[in-house]
Amino acid sequence: MGYIDNNGLSRLWTKIKDYVANNAVTPTNITGNAGTATKWQTARTIEGITIDGSVDRTHYGTCSTVSATVAKTVSITGFTLATGARITVRFTYCITVSGATLNVTSTGAKSIYYKGAVLPAGYVQTNALVTLIYDGTYWRVVGDLVQSQVDDLETSVATLEASKINIVQYAIPVSSIAVGGGITIATSLPNGGDIINVNIYCNGANHPLMYSGFSGATTICIRNVGTGAYTPPTNSKVYISYI
Repeated sequence: MGYIDNNGLSRLWTKIKDYVANNAVTPTNITGNAGTATKWQTARTIEGITIDGSVDRTHYGTCSTVSATVAKTVSITGFTLATGARITVRFTYCITVSGATLNVTSTGAKSIYYKGAVLPAGYVQTNALVTLIYDGTYWRVVGDLVQSQVDDLETSVATLEASKINIVQYAIPVSSIAVGGGITIATSLPNGGDIINVNIYCNGANHPLMYSGFSGATTICIRNVGTGAYTPPTNSKVYISYI
């Protein structure tokens, strides 16, 4: 049985080291795959955002274009304009013009559409968060906007008026209402009338107010059922439908 002496072992070790140095596979040489777990070999675009795994990405940006300017702009890191791209934008200012466009990260101005038509003026309020999807031609708003719901309510009111149901509206005073407290509003209903519905509108904002019935023959009561004092904003109203 043969054996390897010290000189032989030294020569063998040298050959092994030379082989490893000249033939070992480095991460960047793995064919078709990334050579590191922290970055993809080929970046991919997911819903309009280019991702390679090396940094965090989001679909969010802030638009600070002033209200009356039609051409709105927003910057979102890694954005690529493509059909199906999705973004969420916080509009620092309300949009007071009809037919606004949106240019995302200098990819070109595209019209903003809402329910099949150009976005009407007043539909996007100050500091509103709006999610949009690019359909290949337009940016389309996802979901409902508050002003649209108000318009629908006004349409419903008009329909009720046409059906001979009486509709009246009264301003809600701009004053602080304590938790559990209430305010009364004098109405012109004949002996209270026969109320069908009461809608409280606080200028498009969420509110803790609830209609709680009559106080006397023609005065209605509205109560704060929230967890803190509440002051209705300007232009808050209560709509009453009755027969």
